[in-house]
Amino acid sequence: MGVKSKCTVLNHTAFDSQTKRSGVLMKRKEEVDSTGQHVHWKGEAEVILEMCSRYYDISGTINDLVDTQKVEFQRIIQGMKESGLHCIAFAHNYVTDGNQEMLKEYGLVLLALVGMKYPCRPKMKEAVKECQNAGVDVKMITGDDVSLAKDIARECGILMDTDEDGAVITGEEFRGYSPNKRIDEVDKIRVMACSSPDDKLLMVKTLKKRDHIVAVSG
Repeated sequence: MGVKSKCTVLNHTAFDSQTKRSGVLMKRKEEVDSTGQHVHWKGEAEVILEMCSRYYDISGTINDLVDTQKVEFQRIIQGMKESGLHCIAFAHNYVTDGNQEMLKEYGLVLLALVGMKYPCRPKMKEAVKECQNAGVDVKMITGDDVSLAKDIARECGILMDTDEDGAVITGEEFRGYSPNKRIDEVDKIRVMACSSPDDKLLMVKTLKKRDHIVAVSG
């Protein structure tokens, strides 16, 4: 609250599942006579990284984001995902030629990469098991990337090592199937990652074409 009371928000962009980022354009009240504005972005790490041309190192010095350093950040992001962490990034810039109608989307300074663990909710694994024992086929449809989605699905008991090929796909892959192939493949799918709301709807419609009764949660 202390920071917000010292700033005036000029514009903002809300997070959505397509852009996977959110941003705010603000001015400090103490800078009322200045033309400078502060742009802040946060979101999926890969998305934010592509918007940056510089970064802060551990000493607080701003450096150019050369290709070798960018590759290193990409390696760190992938390592977090393979460890079951959801990776987000924060970036900012101070602009003196700002337009209050626009948030600058390039030439930003990378502030940080943060890995967050999304553990299964208490008793989630037991609930999944009860559904499976009752004959309910449980699937996980998520916007998370494949590595993270697989890790969470295994933790919750949705994905097993014995599941056959095709149990994990992306929303793009599912969309790319012909209607007949979607119907043929849908029953063996356990996890659909990188999915949009439209992909989830397509999954429901496909399951109904197989004469399944479908319930969606979340």
